[in-house]
Amino acid sequence: MKNQKEARRGFRSLQRRFQKSGNKADAQRAHFDRRLKQRYGIVSSDKLVALIISKIRNELATLIEHQSIRVSVWEVEINGTKIRVVFDKTRNQIVTALPKEHYECPNSI
Repeated sequence: MKNQKEARRGFRSLQRRFQKSGNKADAQRAHFDRRLKQRYGIVSSDKLVALIISKIRNELATLIEHQSIRVSVWEVEINGTKIRVVFDKTRNQIVTALPKEHYECPNSI
């Protein structure tokens, strides 16, 4: 019995050690940073994220759609480049940058 308790205690400490650190807002920010670099070639910074959030909050960006009560899609212009971002109102955090192919339609003939 004692060995089982010790084994469980050891397992729990291993679980705690390998758990992801941070919270959902941190995970959203990290995801946005990766997608912005991957999809637009723009390196994210705290200043850039604050600028985008400010534009959204002050309605200087274009609202595209509400996905839910909490989440909406916005188009923001950054250094002459229009990007679409998903914004989480509850966490006041940008979730991701959508790929251009997601919203650009090919010209029809």
